[in-house]
Order: sequence, then structure tokens, then C-alpha cells
Amino acid sequence: MNSRKWMTGVVAAGLLVATLTGCATNNKEAVEKRQDQGMRTTRVTDRTYRQINRPEYPNVARDRYDTLDDNMARGIRLADNVAHEVARMPQVDTASAIIMGRTAYLGVMLKKRVGDGQMSQDLNRQISARVRAVDPSIRRVYVSQNPDFVKQMNNYAQDLRQGRPVQGFFKNLMDIIRRTFPEAR
Repeated sequence: MNSRKWMTGVVAAGLLVATLTGCATNNKEAVEKRQDQGMRTTRVTDRTYRQINRPEYPNVARDRYDTLDDNMARGIRLADNVAHEVARMPQVDTASAIIMGRTAYLGVMLKKRVGDGQMSQDLNRQISARVRAVDPSIRRVYVSQNPDFVKQMNNYAQDLRQGRPVQGFFKNLMDIIRRTFPEAR
């Protein structure tokens, strides 16, 4: 008889444990909510880093990330001294220059009597040397005599002189630079 009571107690306890264990899987949502509370997953991608170096993020150390587009986004400034020095060259009629970081972008109009109106590599090297002589911090120089590019550069230079915000024309400037100089990164 004792054995029978003992066996009934063991079976009852086993059923109780099995029932409680079996129903515990139904409480999965409560466990997930409890674990996720206060935790957020933030996706960090290369695109996120590139966004940091855009002008819309003014208080960020811009030299921390060196991805593809960052070099273009740094320190846009007008370079009238560079443009003036290039325009003094005998082959050049007019010049305008904008510097971004350590890269100079120049739009030049050549004088009519220069060759067939095309810029030779020798002239391109002379202009680059003149730019680096004026501003030794310049590492790369991109020169174009494309009339559309020259016109845009003159317009951007005028906007900068008048104190217009850089963000207003930054995207357009980047687009025209990428079209004119596809190798510029």
C-alpha cells in the first residue's frame, strides 16, 4: 500500500512537471520582450561613415574616416590666388579655382592662338606645377577647359565670394566634378 501511494505521488509530480514544462514554451513572447527591452540594433555601414563627412554634419571630426567620397567633402574654399597665378600664364586667358582639402579643381579658358584649342599634357603639367607653387599643400590638380565646367566654376566662385552657403551648391558641384573628372575620387 505504501508503495502504491508513493508511486501515485511520483506519477502526479511527473505529470505536474511535464505540464509546467510543456506550457513554458507558450511564454516565448514574454521572454523575448523582456530581453529586447531597451536594446536597439544600429546598422553601421560604409554609407553611414560617408554621411558623417558631409556638410550637414558640422561638428564631426572630418578626418576620421577616409572613404571614397570623403576627400571631396572636406573644406571647400575659393582659390583666387591660384586662379590669378594660372591666368598670368601666356597660354591661359582666364581661370577659376576651387580647392577641396588637398585637391584643386580648375576651369581654364585658353587663348585662341594656343594650338588647336586643346590642352596638351605639357600645359596641364605646367598649370599643375604653378598651382603647387602657389599652394604647396595641394596634392592633386584637375584642370579642364570644358566651357560648361568653366562656366559652373565661375558661378560657384561667385557664389562663394558672395557668402552663399556651400550646402546649397555642394551636390551640384560634386556632380559636375564627377562628370568632368571621372577619375577624381
